[in-house]
Amino acid sequence: GWDVKVEGQSKAAYDVYPPPWQNGRPGTNLQTFGEEVARKGAPGKSDCLLFGSRGGQVVLPVLWRAHGDALPAAVVINGGCAMSLLPTEGWQHWPAGTVTLLLMGGEDFFRGGLSPEQHLQDAMACVPRANG
Repeated sequence: GWDVKVEGQSKAAYDVYPPPWQNGRPGTNLQTFGEEVARKGAPGKSDCLLFGSRGGQVVLPVLWRAHGDALPAAVVINGGCAMSLLPTEGWQHWPAGTVTLLLMGGEDFFRGGLSPEQHLQDAMACVPRANG
């Protein structure tokens, strides 16, 4: 059987970008939420992690920094962790040994002004060569 534990949700008090993101705010935000999840050790008790859009952009990189290759496999809706538009290199800390599946529909604002083909190429360029 499946045992699913939900750690976060949309529209919670922390569901805002941190600095240095555009419109990011200090205090309680997705980065501090990710740091709390890492501190509690929840990822180490999981076989697979599922992230929505902003969770893939902010929370997953926080967990990558905290756990590195020890982080379980992850599924990221909208592929937020693989965007060249992330605010700094620090948000693209993708460990070489992690398994990450990106579900990218391409019909949302995550691709910006890129064509679907350019969006895919941009995402692929964010994945470390050692991970390929």
